[in-house]
Amino acid sequence: TWDIVISDHSLPQLCAPDALRVVRERAGDLPFIIVSGSIGEHQAVAVMRAGANDYLLKGQLARLTPAVERELAETAQRRRRAETEDALRRTEDQLRQAQKMEAIGRLAGGIAHDFNNLLTAILGYSELVLSSMPSDAPCRADIAEIKDAGQRAASLTGQLLAFSRQQVLEPRVVHLNETIGSVEKLLRRVIGEDIEI
Repeated sequence: TWDIVISDHSLPQLCAPDALRVVRERAGDLPFIIVSGSIGEHQAVAVMRAGANDYLLKGQLARLTPAVERELAETAQRRRRAETEDALRRTEDQLRQAQKMEAIGRLAGGIAHDFNNLLTAILGYSELVLSSMPSDAPCRADIAEIKDAGQRAASLTGQLLAFSRQQVLEPRVVHLNETIGSVEKLLRRVIGEDIEI
């Protein structure tokens, strides 16, 4: 990669404005200095408007080194500023994403909390019905299934509350086969037919 372009105004088969156009298309903010012995003030102004960073007359080449140093320093400063702005933009995007996740977490936590209250009633009443029902009652298995489903739902709401950080996580060892078995009906509805449990 180049650090700077120093061009004569009149080049064989190419003039400085054309060279400048090529540099701007390919290298964006690369400094471009024109050195000429014949450039007029009108042409110099036109080239500066087109995007050249500086122009020098060949009789004033003592200005070339300071002009190069200045342009390199300004380019480095522009690039640092662009990198800083890019980093700031990325940080702002990350902050917005975090705020969205926090809002989703709060929503999930609120829904899970309300749903948990309903599940408490379902589990309580199913327990009352089971305790007052004879062990040979024909619908006892159905009520037990309601209670089991309520307990699985309570477990899911616990996970939602943990996701929303409204409940302290309690890591524990689980038996994976039992865990999958308890949600097998739900999994069968969710996964595709090409996946076998």
